[in-house]
Amino acid sequence: MVGGIGHIGRIGYFSGGSGRRKVVSVAPIIRRLTAERGLFVLVGQNVNLIYGGSAPNAPLLTWTSDASTAYPVADIYLDETIATGDSIQSQIQVSGGSWTSPVFNITHVIASGEAASGDAVLTQGPLATGTYDWRVRVMRASDGAASVWSNVETKTIAVHDESGDTQQAKDFFARVRSAGISIDKTHGDAVAAFINGVVADGIWSKFDALYLSATQSLTLGRLNLVSANYSLANFGGDPIFTADKGFKSTNSPQQQTSGFTPSTASGQWALNSAHFMIWPLETGASTSGDIGTLSVTGGGGYAYFKSQPAGTSWVISINDRGQRATESTATGAGCYVASRTSSAGFNYYWNNTVFGTIAQPSSSLPSSNIYVGALNGNGWGNKTIAAASFGAGLTSTEAAALYARLRTYMTTMGVP
Repeated sequence: MVGGIGHIGRIGYFSGGSGRRKVVSVAPIIRRLTAERGLFVLVGQNVNLIYGGSAPNAPLLTWTSDASTAYPVADIYLDETIATGDSIQSQIQVSGGSWTSPVFNITHVIASGEAASGDAVLTQGPLATGTYDWRVRVMRASDGAASVWSNVETKTIAVHDESGDTQQAKDFFARVRSAGISIDKTHGDAVAAFINGVVADGIWSKFDALYLSATQSLTLGRLNLVSANYSLANFGGDPIFTADKGFKSTNSPQQQTSGFTPSTASGQWALNSAHFMIWPLETGASTSGDIGTLSVTGGGGYAYFKSQPAGTSWVISINDRGQRATESTATGAGCYVASRTSSAGFNYYWNNTVFGTIAQPSSSLPSSNIYVGALNGNGWGNKTIAAASFGAGLTSTEAAALYARLRTYMTTMGVP
């Protein structure tokens, strides 16, 4: 149904299922409007003429973000009468209310670029889990005239509640939002529980980087939980990603680099206090290595791990020039930790098992950056990586605490 006939020569906009259409002619006697092209609507939907007489024409709102973000985003489409300095009033309410007490009621001043393009993008929030209505209107700066309200869009939001989180978890979610990455409630709850638990265990400060790549998306799995530094990046192209399992580098362009070089980073990783953790999913041997760096130039130390199939020894090195074989695991998959807490040697662990100590003295810090799912200068791993970390040395108690938190998280993700 057309909600108004307008004036001869006046240009308005329809809003309907397929967007907006400019009115190109008006025939008031027979009450007919002609649009510039067809407008598609579904059965039961209305078609409204967005027009407010002498006031500005009403905008058209499209809620563009998905249901997994607490900070929703909308595109606001404006007509050519809107000018720089005019404003948009935006309201979000709990669905079904009377708009007397909206959850958010903000005013956005229209910038020159928005006026020129006829398009403004608004972000509001945070919203808790629930169903919400969103509407907007425009207000002209020259005379204060306001348009009628736009169409109302409704969406149900399901997001993690950050109110009980540690500051470390809140900081991570802030970085997720800043990067424009979606995280739904299931994954948000699981990541928050993991971070809050590691903080409670007193080992959060041990990490330079900590990655949960068994998650919702590759972009989310590349983020460093600990800080804005050392998120993973492509050495070439994207690795193969499987949701809730992780990523796999199957050739050289898919290697993932952290940007962390132990000899220059001045981080938690030190000559006689360093660890790395890697959780590969497949059994069998890694093609070249699962995590680490070979200082192929400059004489720096090695730091890397290569998983092997059942009955075959691992290969491990951490801040030394050796390549030491160790005891084998049952499968070649699972959570591996190597941790140096002294100059004399380092300990190694698989899942919750302490395998022992390698008496390999430290020599020097690695002088090239750490790769995950691969080794720099030495190919790729060819295993799906569910989690990884590196930083200061972990005691056996701390390594066990890390594994326990990872095991809980992986169970939530369906990782065996």
